[in-house]
Amino acid sequence: MLSAIVSLACLGFFLIQSIWAQEGGHDKPSLLAWPSPVVPQGQHVTLRCQSPLGFDRFRLHKDDRTNVPELQGIIFWKNFLMGPVTEAHAGTYRCHGHYSHLPTLWSAPSDPLEIVVTGLSKKPSLSAQGGPVVRSGENVTLVCSSESAFDQFHLLREGVNLGRPLAGGRGPRGALQAEFPLGPGTPDHSGVYRCYGSFTRSPYSWSDSSDPLYLSVTGNSSSSQPLHTKPNSNSGNPRHLHALVGPSVAFVFLVSLTSFLVHHWCPDAKENFPIPIISATPSSVIPWNGSVKILCQGTLESYLYQLEILENLTYKQVEKKLGFQEVAEFIINHMDTNTAGRYQCRYRRGHRWSAPSEALELVTTGLYDKPFLSTDGGHVVMPGENISFQCSSAYISFDRFSLSRPGGATLSRHRDARLQGDFTLGPVNLSFSGVYTCYGWHSGHPYVWSAPSNALELVVTDTTSQDHTTENWVRMGVAGLVLLALLAILAENRLGPQLPHQEDQQDLPDLSWSWQRSQTERTFGLTPKDHQGDSWS
Repeated sequence: MLSAIVSLACLGFFLIQSIWAQEGGHDKPSLLAWPSPVVPQGQHVTLRCQSPLGFDRFRLHKDDRTNVPELQGIIFWKNFLMGPVTEAHAGTYRCHGHYSHLPTLWSAPSDPLEIVVTGLSKKPSLSAQGGPVVRSGENVTLVCSSESAFDQFHLLREGVNLGRPLAGGRGPRGALQAEFPLGPGTPDHSGVYRCYGSFTRSPYSWSDSSDPLYLSVTGNSSSSQPLHTKPNSNSGNPRHLHALVGPSVAFVFLVSLTSFLVHHWCPDAKENFPIPIISATPSSVIPWNGSVKILCQGTLESYLYQLEILENLTYKQVEKKLGFQEVAEFIINHMDTNTAGRYQCRYRRGHRWSAPSEALELVTTGLYDKPFLSTDGGHVVMPGENISFQCSSAYISFDRFSLSRPGGATLSRHRDARLQGDFTLGPVNLSFSGVYTCYGWHSGHPYVWSAPSNALELVVTDTTSQDHTTENWVRMGVAGLVLLALLAILAENRLGPQLPHQEDQQDLPDLSWSWQRSQTERTFGLTPKDHQGDSWS
Protein backbone atom coordinates (compact mmCIF):
# COMPACT_ATOMS: atom_id res chain seq x y z
CA MET A 1 0.00 0.00 0.00
CA LEU A 2 2.78 2.41 0.93
CA SER A 3 4.66 1.68 -2.28
CA ALA A 4 1.52 2.41 -4.30
CA ILE A 5 1.11 5.79 -2.63
CA VAL A 6 4.76 6.65 -3.26
CA SER A 7 4.42 5.62 -6.90
CA LEU A 8 1.32 7.76 -7.38
CA ALA A 9 3.06 10.73 -5.74
CA CYS A 10 6.08 10.37 -8.00
CA LEU A 11 3.83 10.02 -11.04
CA GLY A 12 1.95 13.16 -10.09
CA PHE A 13 5.21 15.02 -9.52
CA PHE A 14 6.56 14.14 -12.96
CA LEU A 15 3.23 14.90 -14.61
CA ILE A 16 3.17 18.35 -13.03
CA GLN A 17 6.77 18.93 -14.01
CA SER A 18 6.09 17.92 -17.62
CA ILE A 19 2.96 20.07 -17.77
CA TRP A 20 4.89 23.09 -16.43
CA ALA A 21 7.63 22.50 -18.95
CA GLN A 22 5.17 22.20 -21.84
CA GLU A 23 2.68 24.90 -20.90
CA GLY A 24 4.93 27.63 -19.52
CA GLY A 25 2.06 30.11 -19.59
CA HIS A 26 -0.24 30.40 -16.63
CA ASP A 27 2.40 29.39 -14.12
CA LYS A 28 5.09 31.84 -15.16
CA PRO A 29 5.73 34.79 -12.84
CA SER A 30 5.90 38.43 -13.86
CA LEU A 31 9.01 40.59 -13.52
CA LEU A 32 8.83 44.34 -12.83
CA ALA A 33 11.38 47.09 -12.19
CA TRP A 34 10.93 49.82 -9.57
CA PRO A 35 10.96 52.76 -9.87
CA SER A 36 11.76 52.34 -13.59
CA PRO A 37 13.60 49.96 -15.92
CA VAL A 38 15.56 52.99 -17.17
CA VAL A 39 18.23 53.43 -14.49
CA PRO A 40 20.94 56.12 -14.32
CA GLN A 41 24.44 54.76 -13.88
CA GLY A 42 25.41 54.44 -10.21
CA GLN A 43 21.88 54.19 -8.90
CA HIS A 44 19.82 51.24 -7.67
CA VAL A 45 16.81 49.43 -9.10
CA THR A 46 14.49 46.95 -7.41
CA LEU A 47 13.48 43.91 -9.46
CA ARG A 48 10.22 42.40 -8.27
CA CYS A 49 9.18 38.86 -9.26
CA GLN A 50 5.62 37.91 -8.39
CA SER A 51 3.11 35.19 -9.23
CA PRO A 52 -0.55 34.46 -8.38
CA LEU A 53 0.47 30.85 -7.65
CA GLY A 54 2.09 31.93 -4.38
CA PHE A 55 5.72 31.02 -5.06
CA ASP A 56 7.89 31.85 -2.05
CA ARG A 57 11.30 31.60 -3.76
CA PHE A 58 12.57 33.25 -6.94
CA ARG A 59 15.70 33.13 -9.06
CA LEU A 60 16.92 35.80 -11.48
CA HIS A 61 19.10 35.45 -14.55
CA LYS A 62 20.36 37.58 -17.42
CA ASP A 63 19.66 36.42 -20.97
CA ASP A 64 23.09 37.20 -22.41
CA ARG A 65 24.72 35.24 -19.53
CA THR A 66 27.24 38.00 -18.84
CA ASN A 67 28.73 37.89 -15.39
CA VAL A 68 26.80 39.94 -12.82
CA PRO A 69 28.39 38.97 -9.48
CA GLU A 70 25.40 39.70 -7.25
CA LEU A 71 23.19 37.35 -9.31
CA GLN A 72 25.36 34.27 -8.91
CA GLY A 73 23.43 31.63 -6.97
CA ILE A 74 21.02 34.15 -5.47
CA ILE A 75 17.56 32.93 -4.44
CA PHE A 76 15.34 35.73 -3.11
CA TRP A 77 11.82 36.46 -1.92
CA LYS A 78 9.91 38.75 -4.33
CA ASN A 79 12.28 41.77 -4.30
CA PHE A 80 15.90 42.00 -5.38
CA LEU A 81 17.79 45.30 -4.99
CA MET A 82 20.41 45.64 -7.72
CA GLY A 83 23.09 48.29 -7.84
CA PRO A 84 24.88 50.57 -7.97
CA VAL A 85 24.32 49.71 -11.62
CA THR A 86 27.03 49.82 -14.26
CA GLU A 87 27.00 49.13 -17.98
CA ALA A 88 27.39 45.43 -17.16
CA HIS A 89 23.91 45.43 -15.59
CA ALA A 90 22.25 46.58 -18.82
CA GLY A 91 20.37 43.83 -20.62
CA THR A 92 17.37 41.51 -20.56
CA TYR A 93 16.33 39.70 -17.38
CA ARG A 94 13.92 36.89 -16.53
CA CYS A 95 12.92 35.22 -13.27
CA HIS A 96 11.67 31.78 -12.20
CA GLY A 97 9.55 30.88 -9.17
CA HIS A 98 9.26 27.78 -7.01
CA TYR A 99 8.04 26.59 -3.62
CA SER A 100 10.49 26.15 -0.77
CA HIS A 101 9.22 22.62 -0.12
CA LEU A 102 9.79 21.69 -3.81
CA PRO A 103 13.30 23.06 -4.42
CA THR A 104 13.86 21.19 -7.69
CA LEU A 105 10.63 22.19 -9.39
CA TRP A 106 10.88 25.61 -11.05
CA SER A 107 8.26 27.51 -13.00
CA ALA A 108 8.56 28.64 -16.59
CA PRO A 109 10.58 31.86 -17.03
CA SER A 110 8.85 35.21 -16.87
CA ASP A 111 8.52 37.48 -19.86
CA PRO A 112 11.75 39.40 -20.51
CA LEU A 113 12.41 42.69 -18.75
CA GLU A 114 14.81 45.13 -20.38
CA ILE A 115 17.01 47.07 -17.97
CA VAL A 116 18.54 50.16 -19.55
CA VAL A 117 21.50 51.96 -17.97
CA THR A 118 21.80 55.67 -18.83
CA GLY A 119 24.48 58.30 -18.40
CA LEU A 120 27.16 56.54 -20.44
CA SER A 121 27.63 59.38 -22.96
CA LYS A 122 26.82 63.04 -23.47
CA LYS A 123 23.16 64.03 -23.40
CA PRO A 124 21.25 65.02 -26.57
CA SER A 125 18.81 67.93 -26.86
CA LEU A 126 15.02 67.72 -27.26
CA SER A 127 12.75 70.31 -28.87
CA ALA A 128 9.25 70.57 -30.31
CA GLN A 129 8.60 71.78 -33.84
CA GLY A 130 6.51 74.91 -33.55
CA GLY A 131 7.18 75.28 -29.83
CA PRO A 132 6.19 73.37 -26.69
CA VAL A 133 2.69 74.91 -26.54
CA VAL A 134 0.30 73.75 -29.27
CA ARG A 135 -3.43 73.81 -29.80
CA SER A 136 -5.49 70.66 -29.76
CA GLY A 137 -5.71 69.07 -33.20
CA GLU A 138 -2.38 70.43 -34.45
CA ASN A 139 0.32 67.95 -35.40
CA VAL A 140 3.02 67.50 -32.78
CA THR A 141 6.57 66.46 -33.65
CA LEU A 142 9.44 66.21 -31.17
CA VAL A 143 13.04 66.36 -32.40
CA CYS A 144 15.97 64.71 -30.57
CA SER A 145 19.39 65.80 -31.82
CA SER A 146 23.01 65.33 -30.80
CA GLU A 147 26.54 66.12 -31.91
CA SER A 148 27.52 62.55 -30.99
CA ALA A 149 27.32 59.88 -33.67
CA PHE A 150 24.33 58.04 -32.18
CA ASP A 151 22.55 55.73 -34.59
CA GLN A 152 19.44 55.34 -32.40
CA PHE A 153 17.29 57.77 -30.44
CA HIS A 154 14.69 56.99 -27.77
CA LEU A 155 11.77 59.12 -26.54
CA LEU A 156 10.26 58.76 -23.06
CA ARG A 157 7.30 60.46 -21.46
CA GLU A 158 7.20 60.56 -17.65
CA GLY A 159 9.79 57.76 -17.64
CA VAL A 160 7.78 55.47 -19.96
CA ASN A 161 9.33 54.41 -23.26
CA LEU A 162 7.08 55.46 -26.16
CA GLY A 163 8.07 52.73 -28.57
CA ARG A 164 10.82 51.57 -30.86
CA PRO A 165 13.93 53.70 -31.26
CA LEU A 166 14.31 55.79 -34.38
CA ALA A 167 17.40 55.91 -36.54
CA GLY A 168 19.18 59.22 -36.68
CA GLY A 169 19.78 61.33 -39.76
CA ARG A 170 21.60 64.55 -40.56
CA GLY A 171 19.65 67.67 -39.72
CA PRO A 172 19.83 71.11 -41.36
CA ARG A 173 22.76 72.12 -39.15
CA GLY A 174 24.68 68.88 -39.61
CA ALA A 175 23.75 67.33 -36.26
CA LEU A 176 22.34 63.83 -36.03
CA GLN A 177 18.66 63.90 -35.13
CA ALA A 178 15.45 61.87 -35.11
CA GLU A 179 11.90 63.19 -35.45
CA PHE A 180 9.15 61.63 -33.34
CA PRO A 181 5.67 62.40 -34.78
CA LEU A 182 2.96 62.21 -32.12
CA GLY A 183 0.08 62.96 -34.49
CA PRO A 184 -2.76 65.43 -33.86
CA GLY A 185 -2.25 66.79 -30.38
CA THR A 186 -4.74 66.17 -27.58
CA PRO A 187 -4.60 67.19 -23.90
CA ASP A 188 -3.47 63.62 -23.21
CA HIS A 189 -0.18 64.44 -24.96
CA SER A 190 0.66 67.06 -22.33
CA GLY A 191 3.51 66.06 -20.05
CA VAL A 192 7.26 65.91 -19.53
CA TYR A 193 9.36 64.33 -22.29
CA ARG A 194 13.02 63.29 -22.42
CA CYS A 195 15.14 61.65 -25.09
CA TYR A 196 18.30 59.53 -25.17
CA GLY A 197 20.85 58.42 -27.74
CA SER A 198 22.43 54.97 -28.11
CA PHE A 199 24.30 52.67 -30.47
CA THR A 200 22.88 49.54 -32.07
CA ARG A 201 25.80 47.47 -30.82
CA SER A 202 24.79 48.32 -27.21
CA PRO A 203 21.00 48.70 -27.29
CA TYR A 204 20.62 48.86 -23.49
CA SER A 205 23.40 51.39 -22.86
CA TRP A 206 22.03 54.88 -23.37
CA SER A 207 23.34 58.40 -23.11
CA ASP A 208 22.52 60.77 -20.34
CA SER A 209 18.99 62.16 -20.38
CA SER A 210 18.22 65.29 -22.35
CA ASP A 211 16.86 68.28 -20.51
CA PRO A 212 13.13 67.83 -19.86
CA LEU A 213 10.68 69.24 -22.39
CA TYR A 214 7.33 70.34 -21.00
CA LEU A 215 4.72 69.89 -23.73
CA SER A 216 1.36 71.58 -23.29
CA VAL A 217 -1.62 70.89 -25.55
CA THR A 218 -4.43 73.38 -24.95
CA GLY A 219 -8.08 73.32 -25.97
CA ASN A 220 -10.70 70.59 -26.29
CA SER A 221 -9.82 67.69 -28.54
CA SER A 222 -13.43 66.79 -29.24
CA SER A 223 -15.61 68.90 -31.52
CA SER A 224 -19.36 68.92 -31.30
CA GLN A 225 -20.99 67.05 -34.14
CA PRO A 226 -24.53 67.80 -35.36
CA LEU A 227 -27.08 65.13 -34.68
CA HIS A 228 -28.50 63.58 -37.85
CA THR A 229 -32.14 62.70 -37.28
CA LYS A 230 -34.56 61.12 -39.63
CA PRO A 231 -37.64 63.25 -40.31
CA ASN A 232 -40.85 61.83 -38.90
CA SER A 233 -43.81 62.16 -41.19
CA ASN A 234 -46.15 61.94 -38.21
CA SER A 235 -44.53 64.70 -36.17
CA GLY A 236 -47.24 67.17 -36.98
CA ASN A 237 -50.11 64.78 -36.29
CA PRO A 238 -52.13 65.82 -33.19
CA ARG A 239 -52.89 62.22 -32.37
CA HIS A 240 -49.21 61.38 -32.07
CA LEU A 241 -48.66 64.51 -29.99
CA HIS A 242 -51.44 63.45 -27.62
CA ALA A 243 -49.95 59.96 -27.41
CA LEU A 244 -46.63 61.49 -26.31
CA VAL A 245 -48.11 63.93 -23.79
CA GLY A 246 -50.13 61.29 -21.94
CA PRO A 247 -47.20 59.03 -20.94
CA SER A 248 -45.11 62.09 -20.10
CA VAL A 249 -47.68 63.35 -17.60
CA ALA A 250 -47.96 59.88 -16.06
CA PHE A 251 -44.18 59.62 -15.77
CA VAL A 252 -43.90 63.01 -14.04
CA PHE A 253 -46.66 62.04 -11.61
CA LEU A 254 -44.96 58.72 -10.82
CA VAL A 255 -41.60 60.40 -10.16
CA SER A 256 -43.22 62.97 -7.86
CA LEU A 257 -45.05 60.28 -5.90
CA THR A 258 -41.89 58.21 -5.51
CA SER A 259 -39.95 61.23 -4.28
CA PHE A 260 -42.69 62.03 -1.76
CA LEU A 261 -42.72 58.48 -0.39
CA VAL A 262 -38.94 58.31 -0.14
CA HIS A 263 -38.68 61.58 1.77
CA HIS A 264 -41.47 60.71 4.21
CA TRP A 265 -40.85 57.00 4.75
CA CYS A 266 -37.06 56.92 4.53
CA PRO A 267 -35.63 59.39 7.08
CA ASP A 268 -32.09 58.55 5.99
CA ALA A 269 -32.85 60.07 2.60
CA LYS A 270 -33.60 63.46 4.14
CA GLU A 271 -30.55 63.93 6.35
CA ASN A 272 -26.92 64.36 5.44
CA PHE A 273 -24.71 61.68 6.94
CA PRO A 274 -21.62 62.78 8.88
CA ILE A 275 -18.50 62.52 6.77
CA PRO A 276 -16.42 59.54 7.93
CA ILE A 277 -13.01 60.07 9.50
CA ILE A 278 -10.11 57.97 8.26
CA SER A 279 -6.80 57.54 10.09
CA ALA A 280 -3.81 55.20 10.27
CA THR A 281 -2.13 53.72 13.31
CA PRO A 282 0.64 53.72 14.39
CA SER A 283 1.56 56.04 11.50
CA SER A 284 0.86 56.75 7.85
CA VAL A 285 4.60 56.35 7.11
CA ILE A 286 5.27 52.60 7.19
CA PRO A 287 8.54 50.71 6.66
CA TRP A 288 8.69 48.34 3.70
CA ASN A 289 6.83 45.08 4.44
CA GLY A 290 5.49 46.55 7.69
CA SER A 291 1.86 46.51 8.78
CA VAL A 292 -0.63 49.31 9.36
CA LYS A 293 -4.17 49.54 10.68
CA ILE A 294 -6.62 51.86 8.91
CA LEU A 295 -9.54 53.14 11.00
CA CYS A 296 -12.78 54.41 9.44
CA GLN A 297 -15.10 56.15 11.90
CA GLY A 298 -18.77 56.44 10.97
CA THR A 299 -21.91 56.22 13.12
CA LEU A 300 -23.42 53.59 15.39
CA GLU A 301 -26.13 52.95 12.78
CA SER A 302 -23.56 52.13 10.07
CA TYR A 303 -23.67 48.47 9.07
CA LEU A 304 -21.22 48.39 6.15
CA TYR A 305 -17.84 50.07 5.63
CA GLN A 306 -15.80 50.19 2.43
CA LEU A 307 -12.11 51.02 1.97
CA GLU A 308 -10.99 52.35 -1.42
CA ILE A 309 -7.64 53.16 -3.06
CA LEU A 310 -6.96 55.64 -5.84
CA GLU A 311 -5.84 53.99 -9.10
CA ASN A 312 -5.70 55.72 -12.47
CA LEU A 313 -7.61 58.77 -11.17
CA THR A 314 -10.53 56.68 -9.83
CA TYR A 315 -11.09 55.04 -6.46
CA LYS A 316 -11.42 51.26 -6.44
CA GLN A 317 -12.71 49.01 -3.69
CA VAL A 318 -10.09 47.33 -1.52
CA GLU A 319 -12.12 45.70 1.26
CA LYS A 320 -15.53 45.76 2.98
CA LYS A 321 -16.46 45.29 6.65
CA LEU A 322 -19.99 44.14 7.54
CA GLY A 323 -21.56 44.66 10.96
CA PHE A 324 -23.04 47.48 13.05
CA GLN A 325 -20.09 49.40 14.46
CA GLU A 326 -18.99 52.99 14.87
CA VAL A 327 -15.38 52.32 13.82
CA ALA A 328 -14.25 49.74 11.27
CA GLU A 329 -10.68 48.42 11.15
CA PHE A 330 -8.84 47.49 7.96
CA ILE A 331 -5.41 45.88 8.31
CA ILE A 332 -2.68 45.89 5.67
CA ASN A 333 -0.17 43.25 6.72
CA HIS A 334 2.57 43.98 4.16
CA MET A 335 3.21 47.48 2.89
CA ASP A 336 4.85 47.63 -0.53
CA THR A 337 4.55 49.52 -3.79
CA ASN A 338 1.16 47.95 -4.49
CA THR A 339 -0.45 48.89 -1.18
CA ALA A 340 1.09 52.35 -0.75
CA GLY A 341 -1.10 55.14 -2.08
CA ARG A 342 -4.10 57.36 -1.40
CA TYR A 343 -7.04 55.84 0.48
CA GLN A 344 -10.54 56.91 1.41
CA CYS A 345 -13.47 55.19 3.13
CA ARG A 346 -17.24 55.44 3.29
CA TYR A 347 -20.05 53.74 5.19
CA ARG A 348 -23.58 52.61 4.43
CA ARG A 349 -26.55 53.43 6.62
CA GLY A 350 -30.09 52.61 5.65
CA HIS A 351 -30.30 52.60 1.88
CA ARG A 352 -27.54 55.09 1.14
CA TRP A 353 -23.78 55.47 1.19
CA SER A 354 -22.16 58.36 3.00
CA ALA A 355 -19.89 60.82 1.28
CA PRO A 356 -16.25 59.67 1.12
CA SER A 357 -13.81 60.64 3.82
CA GLU A 358 -10.86 62.91 3.26
CA ALA A 359 -7.89 61.26 1.59
CA LEU A 360 -5.35 59.33 3.66
CA GLU A 361 -1.91 58.94 2.07
CA LEU A 362 0.03 55.84 3.09
CA VAL A 363 3.76 55.92 2.37
CA THR A 364 6.16 52.99 2.47
CA THR A 365 9.84 53.62 3.23
CA GLY A 366 13.13 51.79 2.82
CA LEU A 367 13.22 51.09 -0.92
CA TYR A 368 16.16 53.49 -1.48
CA ASP A 369 19.30 54.23 0.49
CA LYS A 370 18.87 56.82 3.21
CA PRO A 371 19.74 60.51 2.64
CA PHE A 372 21.71 62.75 5.00
CA LEU A 373 20.13 65.38 7.28
CA SER A 374 22.06 68.42 8.54
CA THR A 375 21.44 71.94 9.87
CA ASP A 376 23.01 75.30 9.09
CA GLY A 377 23.61 76.01 12.77
CA GLY A 378 23.51 74.36 16.15
CA HIS A 379 20.87 72.03 17.47
CA VAL A 380 19.92 74.40 20.32
CA VAL A 381 17.87 77.50 19.42
CA MET A 382 15.93 80.19 21.26
CA PRO A 383 12.16 80.71 20.91
CA GLY A 384 11.37 83.05 18.04
CA GLU A 385 14.44 82.08 16.00
CA ASN A 386 14.48 80.25 12.66
CA ILE A 387 16.37 77.05 11.85
CA SER A 388 17.08 75.41 8.48
CA PHE A 389 17.47 71.70 7.74
CA GLN A 390 19.15 70.32 4.61
CA CYS A 391 18.28 66.85 3.26
CA SER A 392 20.57 65.49 0.52
CA SER A 393 21.72 62.26 -1.13
CA ALA A 394 25.13 61.66 -2.65
CA TYR A 395 24.08 58.62 -4.66
CA ILE A 396 20.43 58.96 -5.72
CA SER A 397 19.06 61.98 -7.60
CA PHE A 398 15.81 62.44 -5.69
CA ASP A 399 13.66 65.31 -6.90
CA ARG A 400 11.55 65.48 -3.72
CA PHE A 401 12.42 65.44 -0.03
CA SER A 402 10.26 65.21 3.09
CA LEU A 403 11.11 66.24 6.64
CA SER A 404 9.47 64.35 9.49
CA ARG A 405 8.63 66.41 12.56
CA PRO A 406 7.79 65.23 16.07
CA GLY A 407 4.22 63.98 16.24
CA GLY A 408 4.27 62.42 12.77
CA ALA A 409 3.80 65.59 10.69
CA THR A 410 5.80 65.85 7.47
CA LEU A 411 6.89 68.72 5.23
CA SER A 412 7.76 68.22 1.54
CA ARG A 413 10.08 70.27 -0.67
CA HIS A 414 11.32 70.23 -4.26
CA ARG A 415 14.98 69.62 -4.93
CA ASP A 416 16.94 72.84 -5.40
CA ALA A 417 19.94 73.57 -7.61
CA ARG A 418 22.27 71.97 -5.04
CA LEU A 419 20.39 68.63 -5.32
CA GLN A 420 19.01 68.90 -1.80
CA GLY A 421 15.84 69.87 0.00
CA ASP A 422 15.92 72.93 2.28
CA PHE A 423 13.45 73.21 5.16
CA THR A 424 13.24 76.45 7.14
CA LEU A 425 11.24 76.30 10.37
CA GLY A 426 10.26 79.25 12.45
CA PRO A 427 9.70 81.27 14.40
CA VAL A 428 10.11 78.21 16.63
CA ASN A 429 8.61 77.63 20.06
CA LEU A 430 9.00 74.90 22.67
CA SER A 431 6.71 72.54 20.70
CA PHE A 432 9.34 72.33 17.93
CA SER A 433 11.70 70.38 20.20
CA GLY A 434 12.18 66.75 19.22
CA VAL A 435 13.90 64.33 16.85
CA TYR A 436 13.81 65.03 13.10
CA THR A 437 14.48 62.73 10.12
CA CYS A 438 14.13 63.18 6.36
CA TYR A 439 13.35 61.06 3.32
CA GLY A 440 14.02 61.24 -0.42
CA TRP A 441 11.60 60.21 -3.15
CA HIS A 442 10.71 60.67 -6.81
CA SER A 443 7.77 62.78 -7.95
CA GLY A 444 6.65 60.00 -10.28
CA HIS A 445 6.24 57.66 -7.29
CA PRO A 446 5.14 59.90 -4.40
CA TYR A 447 4.24 57.09 -2.00
CA VAL A 448 7.55 55.19 -2.11
CA TRP A 449 10.26 56.85 0.01
CA SER A 450 13.83 56.11 0.93
CA ALA A 451 14.97 54.76 4.26
CA PRO A 452 14.93 57.43 7.00
CA SER A 453 18.01 59.62 7.32
CA ASN A 454 20.15 60.03 10.39
CA ALA A 455 18.20 61.53 13.29
CA LEU A 456 18.82 65.10 14.51
CA GLU A 457 17.51 66.31 17.85
CA LEU A 458 16.35 69.93 18.03
CA VAL A 459 16.25 71.63 21.43
CA VAL A 460 14.30 74.86 21.85
CA THR A 461 15.37 76.37 25.18
CA ASP A 462 13.91 79.36 27.00
CA THR A 463 16.84 80.89 28.97
CA THR A 464 14.65 83.73 30.26
CA SER A 465 12.41 81.33 32.11
CA GLN A 466 15.50 79.52 33.37
CA ASP A 467 16.85 82.82 34.80
CA HIS A 468 13.54 83.45 36.55
CA THR A 469 13.65 79.96 37.97
CA THR A 470 17.16 80.52 39.34
CA GLU A 471 16.12 83.81 40.93
CA ASN A 472 13.14 82.12 42.56
CA TRP A 473 15.39 79.42 44.01
CA VAL A 474 17.72 82.08 45.45
CA ARG A 475 14.80 83.93 47.03
CA MET A 476 13.45 80.73 48.54
CA GLY A 477 16.89 79.87 49.93
CA VAL A 478 17.30 83.27 51.63
CA ALA A 479 13.80 83.03 53.09
CA GLY A 480 14.62 79.59 54.45
CA LEU A 481 17.79 80.85 56.14
CA VAL A 482 15.88 83.71 57.80
CA LEU A 483 13.25 81.29 59.02
CA LEU A 484 15.90 79.00 60.50
CA ALA A 485 17.51 81.94 62.32
CA LEU A 486 14.18 82.94 63.87
CA LEU A 487 13.50 79.39 64.99
CA ALA A 488 16.96 79.21 66.59
CA ILE A 489 16.32 82.42 68.59
CA LEU A 490 12.95 81.20 69.82
CA ALA A 491 14.38 77.85 70.85
CA GLU A 492 17.19 79.52 72.80
CA ASN A 493 14.77 81.74 74.74
CA ARG A 494 12.46 78.85 75.55
CA LEU A 495 15.03 76.25 76.55
CA GLY A 496 17.60 78.51 78.33
CA PRO A 497 18.17 78.77 82.35
CA GLN A 498 15.07 80.01 84.37
CA LEU A 499 16.90 81.43 87.56
CA PRO A 500 16.35 85.19 88.06
CA HIS A 501 19.21 87.58 87.76
CA GLN A 502 21.10 88.86 90.88
CA GLU A 503 19.70 92.37 90.68
CA ASP A 504 16.15 91.08 90.57
CA GLN A 505 16.61 89.14 93.88
CA GLN A 506 17.05 92.36 95.93
CA ASP A 507 13.46 93.44 95.23
CA LEU A 508 11.93 90.16 96.42
CA PRO A 509 10.86 89.56 100.14
CA ASP A 510 12.82 87.14 102.26
CA LEU A 511 11.23 83.88 101.41
CA SER A 512 12.65 82.07 104.46
CA TRP A 513 11.27 84.71 106.91
CA SER A 514 7.86 84.66 105.33
CA TRP A 515 7.71 80.91 105.57
CA GLN A 516 8.70 80.89 109.29
CA ARG A 517 6.13 83.55 110.20
CA SER A 518 3.40 81.66 108.45
CA GLN A 519 4.25 78.56 110.41
CA THR A 520 4.08 80.51 113.77
CA GLU A 521 0.66 81.92 112.96
CA ARG A 522 -0.69 78.51 112.19
CA THR A 523 0.70 77.22 115.52
CA PHE A 524 -1.21 79.82 117.60
CA GLY A 525 -4.43 79.50 115.64
CA LEU A 526 -4.22 82.80 113.85
CA THR A 527 -5.61 83.35 110.39
CA PRO A 528 -4.49 85.80 107.78
CA LYS A 529 -7.64 87.92 108.09
CA ASP A 530 -6.79 88.67 111.71
CA HIS A 531 -3.78 90.58 110.46
CA GLN A 532 -5.24 92.48 107.58
CA GLY A 533 -3.48 95.60 108.67
CA ASP A 534 -0.13 93.99 108.85
CA SER A 535 2.54 94.58 106.38
CA TRP A 536 4.89 91.82 105.22
CA SER A 537 7.66 94.08 104.49
